[in-house]
Amino acid sequence: MYKLIPFLLFLLLGCSSKNKIEKNLTANALHSKIYKAVNKNYLDNADDLFLALEAQHPGSIYIKTDLLILYLAHLNQEEYELAKFYLNQYEKRYAGIEEIPWCEYQKIKIDFLSYK
Repeated sequence: MYKLIPFLLFLLLGCSSKNKIEKNLTANALHSKIYKAVNKNYLDNADDLFLALEAQHPGSIYIKTDLLILYLAHLNQEEYELAKFYLNQYEKRYAGIEEIPWCEYQKIKIDFLSYK
């Protein structure tokens, strides 16, 4: 029993530091971290950082840009469901009348690419 306690403590400490997102960062700092994570191909980290950006700065001007960055990053990695999710979020929130045909075309393209 006493040998199990250090193992559990080590396990809990190890799991708690994974994917730790800094709090109280500016919107610009989070945007920069998203951009760097995408460039390094750490898309899971970029997704977590984007969620932090939305939670901490819901009116940020960077959300629009980051939605498109994450859409393209997931599309390049052939993660079509996530790419479509980010594109849908962009279309719902920010797409003007001129951009809606482009968004619809991109969705058709995603469906075509995901079909095997």
